[in-house]
Amino acid sequence: MKNLHTHLQELAHADHARPALLVCDSAGNREEEISRAALLAKVEDAAAYLHSKGLRAGDKIALEYANSAELLIVSWAAWVSGIVTVPLDTKRDTAELREYKLRVSGAVQTLAEGAVVAPHSKNTPAWMPGLSHEALILFTSGTTAHPKGARLALQNLVVNAEGICAWLNIVVNDRFLVELPLHHINSTVFCLASLLAGASI
Repeated sequence: MKNLHTHLQELAHADHARPALLVCDSAGNREEEISRAALLAKVEDAAAYLHSKGLRAGDKIALEYANSAELLIVSWAAWVSGIVTVPLDTKRDTAELREYKLRVSGAVQTLAEGAVVAPHSKNTPAWMPGLSHEALILFTSGTTAHPKGARLALQNLVVNAEGICAWLNIVVNDRFLVELPLHHINSTVFCLASLLAGASI
C-alpha cells in the first residue's frame, strides 16, 4: 500500500457500490450501509473539516467517541492527512484520567461524538504520500501506574494489519464485526486489516 488515501481511492474505483461499513443496532438490525465510494467521500470531507479547524500534519487530536462508523471515518481522515489521533475511553476515563491523556499526548483539540463533520471542499488538505508518519497515540490500561501512550506510525499499524490479513486469510467477501472498543489496539488494527483486504466492517 502506497498510502491510505490512494488505497481508499483504489477500493472505490474497483467496486464503488460494495459495502465498506455496515452500521447495526444492538439487536443486529442494519441502520446504515456505507459503500466504498461513500466512504472515500466521507473520509475526504472529514479530512477537509479537520483542516478547516486549523489542524495540520503532525498535530494531535483527541477523539471522544463510542464505537461508531464516524469514529473510523474521522480516524482514517486524520491519518490520510498526517494528523495523529488520540482515542479516549468514553466509558472508563475519569475526568482526571481524561485530562492526563490530553496533557501527555499533546492533543491540541478534542472532537467529540455528535460533532457535525461537514464537508469543506475549499479546505482540502494535502494527502500524506507514505506510511512513515505518526498516526496514533494509544493509551495502555494503566494497571501498573498511569497509562502509557504508545506512539504508532501508520506503517506500524499497516504491517500489523497485513500480518492479520495473511494469518486469517481475510478476503473481500468477509465481514468483520467490531465488538471491542475502538480505543483498543486489536479492534483498531482488525478494522484496518479488513479495510486493506477490501472486506466489510
